[in-house]
Amino acid sequence: MQALMILVIMVLTVWLQGVVQFIFRPDLVLILTVILSVKLKKEKALSSAFLSGWLTDALFSFGFVNTSLKTLTAMLAIFLKKFLMWPDLSLISFLVMILTPLSKLGEMLLLRVFYSQNVPLWPIAGTTVINLILTPLIFYLLDHLIKSENE
Repeated sequence: MQALMILVIMVLTVWLQGVVQFIFRPDLVLILTVILSVKLKKEKALSSAFLSGWLTDALFSFGFVNTSLKTLTAMLAIFLKKFLMWPDLSLISFLVMILTPLSKLGEMLLLRVFYSQNVPLWPIAGTTVINLILTPLIFYLLDHLIKSENE
């Protein structure tokens, strides 16, 4: 039942990410990836990150930019949570603050190298701030839906 709930949440997040346009576009899939990486076992977290990145690429993007970046983001979050024994919301907010700029820089690098697209640097700060504002809201919405699994 929890796997079905996670799948529904992933599909809704990917759809919302692709449909809603903002001046500074929040990375809802990244926030979901970090939350799942902290709350679930690593196998489930990595597979959900891969699937949500793949859905984003299949529906709203091209190539495998989001697939590789969301999977790498989940790997980094899983690695860092072993060293940071903080409460869930503090840990997730810290990881979102660190991983959002890294993810955006990786996206810009991949788009530049493989697709010769010039992506400006200025939206990184705005996206990071919006992600930090939305993280507690999304965490509290999902906290009772996704049970924490200890490794």
